[in-house]
Amino acid sequence: MNQRAEQKLGTSTGQVAYRPRRLGHVNLFVDNMEETCSFLHDICGFEQTGMLSKTRSAFYSNGNTHHDIGFIEAKAYLDFRKKYPDPADPPGRGSKPGLNHFGWEMEHESALVNAYRRAIEQGLSPRITNNGTSLSNYLFDPDGGQHQFYADEELDWRKVYTGGEVDLHRPASWVPGEKPPSTDRNYDPSPRLRRDGDAPVHPMRVTHGTLLTPNFPEMFAYYTDVAGLEPVFGGLKDGVVYLKGAASHYDIILLQGDAPSGVLHHASFEVWPDEDLNAAEERLAKAGVNVLHRGDFPHKKSLCIAGPSGMRFEFFVRGESNFSAVQDASPSQRPFVA
Repeated sequence: MNQRAEQKLGTSTGQVAYRPRRLGHVNLFVDNMEETCSFLHDICGFEQTGMLSKTRSAFYSNGNTHHDIGFIEAKAYLDFRKKYPDPADPPGRGSKPGLNHFGWEMEHESALVNAYRRAIEQGLSPRITNNGTSLSNYLFDPDGGQHQFYADEELDWRKVYTGGEVDLHRPASWVPGEKPPSTDRNYDPSPRLRRDGDAPVHPMRVTHGTLLTPNFPEMFAYYTDVAGLEPVFGGLKDGVVYLKGAASHYDIILLQGDAPSGVLHHASFEVWPDEDLNAAEERLAKAGVNVLHRGDFPHKKSLCIAGPSGMRFEFFVRGESNFSAVQDASPSQRPFVA
């Protein structure tokens, strides 16, 4: 891999360590906006916090943050890139449903700026944005997956994400460190969560993504050295590792696998502790949604379903922090067990 490609895909020769608090959101490429909106609200029980009709995208949450999950139509993304090419985009990005990016919530702007400086020192070239609600750095990992490290500018995000059309762009540019960066913590450590009583399942928050990769050592290095996540279980010799931010249980499960690079096996959402997953499965069946996998392990009870674009969503009740079951699972079942 040449130096330019290494810079694009987020390979560094030393620690950058963005050290985010947690996974703030998962953003997906999907086939159809209307079908995805209906699925996320009617089936998955999320509240729409905002939408952008021009870019065929929308955002959903239940109060945990401005959006736990967002999406953009793949065709709309490709049309946008025809007008505004990004040379850092890996070939084929956005050509089919899948992961758009992981959004990583930083402690504040100052932490983001300091990490940006370390990234530059290590030869990386983060894309910088200011969308009016957050300041961001974007980088690609060795598999071509994109990561947004962001610091929110508005504590009361419902002033902007009001449920309908939102304006997330402003003309003013942001130069990291040009002005003294803020140390304001624009996140609520104890957010007020909402619960939709009509949907089959009742999620509280996004918790993690499970990734399959044929490039396990390189991806492990990216998540520890560049993203700055901390391993909490597993490691290089195990072919599986759970990684966490500064304020989470775990945010990423990385699995050695033969799948194409950058495959998000599923995104996971924690449901309310009193959720009856057996009753949820019955409600899903009545809605015509099949459960792909159900699990009952010390660390979780879970259901996994597929959305209209084939993306998998796991809903789980958290249990004890005991992840050893993943080591005994067959390769095909390992991602679900994890």
